[in-house]
Amino acid sequence: MRSEAWLADGLFDCHHGVLVLGGQTVSFLNEEGASIFDFDLDQVAFSFPWYLFTTGLDIQCAGEKRRVLFANPYLDGGGVRAARDTGRLWRDALGTRQPDEPAVSSAMHRT
Repeated sequence: MRSEAWLADGLFDCHHGVLVLGGQTVSFLNEEGASIFDFDLDQVAFSFPWYLFTTGLDIQCAGEKRRVLFANPYLDGGGVRAARDTGRLWRDALGTRQPDEPAVSSAMHRT
């Protein structure tokens, strides 16, 4: 899985690139294709903070926290719908559920 993304670097700087989920790793590649990070999936924790409205995620590995956004943070709301759709795809691919979302069981959908 590959998605256009921006890697937050402090409060006011972001780097454009691609977030990649492949095999047993999650990576961020900059515009030149160089790897900014490459983490093993079994060593990371993912979260989708509610205040990002699924437009981004936090990745933690070995005490290091990275925030990845799926919308250009320098545009005024541009691409938010697409960013939320991309965020949902990543959340589903990573098997991450927001704490405020109720668990859904198959028994709830019987007719």
